[in-house]
Amino acid sequence: MPPATKITKEMILTCGYEPVKTNGIESINARNLAKNLGCSTQPIYSQFPNVEQLNQSIHDLACEKFEQDVRNGDPSVSFLRSSYLKLVNLAKTQDKVFQLIYLSKYCEGHG
Repeated sequence: MPPATKITKEMILTCGYEPVKTNGIESINARNLAKNLGCSTQPIYSQFPNVEQLNQSIHDLACEKFEQDVRNGDPSVSFLRSSYLKLVNLAKTQDKVFQLIYLSKYCEGHG
């Protein structure tokens, strides 16, 4: 019998971030994540005690991804202008991610 694949925290977060882009943070639950990862819910709950902490971590990942995108902006454009344009673009093209980062309860860190 082959050894079981180790499900890492990073794998869970990456898998959880994808549906958020189209369906919002409300679409996240342990069963769906486990199904997409091809495992039981046990690895998810061993990394995150509850779904609220999982959602907070997905929020933090979304923030990191956006911050990295802003940092990698066009150096010929002022940082402030580039940041503003990226923010507007995020709101227009990935409204669910924008809502998660800026309008959800997770942006206050209370998740």
